[in-house]
Amino acid sequence: MLFAKVKMKLVTKPYFCLMKKILLLLIFILPLTGLAQKDTSVIIEENNDDVYEFIDVTQNAEFPRGDIGLQNFLATHMNYPAVALENNEQGKVIVMFVVGNQGKIRDARVMNKGSNSESLEKEALRVVKATSGMWTPAMRGNDAVSMRFRIPVEFKIFDDKSKSKSKSESK
Repeated sequence: MLFAKVKMKLVTKPYFCLMKKILLLLIFILPLTGLAQKDTSVIIEENNDDVYEFIDVTQNAEFPRGDIGLQNFLATHMNYPAVALENNEQGKVIVMFVVGNQGKIRDARVMNKGSNSESLEKEALRVVKATSGMWTPAMRGNDAVSMRFRIPVEFKIFDDKSKSKSKSESK
């Protein structure tokens, strides 16, 4: 009987009714806040993912229209450095880079550093990096993967004499 009196006093107090309502409200609202969260899952290309060589993939990374498309892009977007033109500098810069699993270029660097002038090396890196996002990533099975690439970027000065000379030799 004493227990019934204590219980009755607790139930009839106004703050207990208020607490009961707040508790019920929290029980129903808290699960809804978890469901209302925005899905922020994004495909992130990480720099530490596996990088494959061309022999380890089922399909190589590819530039639109293949090697010819890449050669055309490099030729039309390359700006021969003025310093190199003045000094009559020519050469072949070998650039190594990774085509990521989203088709973006990363980790581009000159393989034969010091073999050419710094201005030629910088321009080769710039024009290769300009292709970022244009590539179709390499495939390994059904998964897009990162692949290492090496390409030569050739800088050659053609003057009017060499053009006319090569034309007369070809006749």
